[in-house]
Amino acid sequence: IRYARGQIIALITDTGGRLHQLASADLGSSWRFVETVAGVSGQGVGVDVYPDGTILVVYHRTATDKITAVRLGSAFAPISEAPSVDLPTGSDVTQAEVPLTVTIDADGTAYAITDDSVNDAPSLYLIVYESTDGGVTWTEYTDGPVGSLELGRWSMLRSVASNGRVY
Repeated sequence: IRYARGQIIALITDTGGRLHQLASADLGSSWRFVETVAGVSGQGVGVDVYPDGTILVVYHRTATDKITAVRLGSAFAPISEAPSVDLPTGSDVTQAEVPLTVTIDADGTAYAITDDSVNDAPSLYLIVYESTDGGVTWTEYTDGPVGSLELGRWSMLRSVASNGRVY
């Protein structure tokens, strides 16, 4: 759930691989169903808002084995009708559940954070993608400690941006 320009967007995933988009223009007093998008991983959805109010949604499309980003001008704009861009994953994302989170920094830099537990199983690797142009293009961190950081196991990812730092 995120607030943008007087609207609230709520994204709900179900166990059937569907993403349900709802929107409110009255601070959540009432909700309008926008659409259902099929072929989406249950944990693989992240949403945040740019400083200008544009909504960024990043999700794991199981139908194409891609992580996809879309930008919405309104909480009521259907995700399926928005122009999309696939993040530059090294290979197809074939995990059934992909924990994913999205954070936008104060300067407008967007980060999509996920993991890869398939390609080097049983290890788990944190993967961070960055966009500095409003979500139009994305770069994967491939150098340094974050690009190849082997971590323990977890089931959910969440992040928050505060004062220009991602936590």
